[in-house]
Order: sequence, then C-alpha cells, then structure tokens
Amino acid sequence: MRGVYHPHAKVRWRLWAPYTVRVDVALIDGDTRITHLMSSEARGYFSFDKEETSSGQRYVSGAPSPTL
Repeated sequence: MRGVYHPHAKVRWRLWAPYTVRVDVALIDGDTRITHLMSSEARGYFSFDKEETSSGQRYVSGAPSPTL
C-alpha cells in the first residue's frame, strides 16, 4: 500500500485485499495513531482519501481479516 497525491492537495491510500471485507489504515504523528476505515471498491480494492496531508505522512495498514 502507498499514498498517492491527487489534485486539490488530497492523498489516497489504496490496497488490494480481495479476501477481506474490512481494512483500516492508521496515520501516525509522533506517538499518536488515528485509525480510519478504508472504503471498499470493486475487484477487492480498498481506499482512503484525506485532505491536507503533509508530505512524508507515516502510516500503517491494519491486518485484513480474511473472509475464507
């Protein structure tokens, strides 16, 4: 997973996890982690968009829970 800049200073994180129904991404700022639910998309992709994100934003994805 990686964050990609989009127009209007937005960043999108996108992950392919076809065998799960939920994925989280945690944005890290020092010792603080703020967790966000990623939106489900077609073909097993999940994404999360954030406005006003600084270059070099640290993040970690939550371990997907398999549906199998």
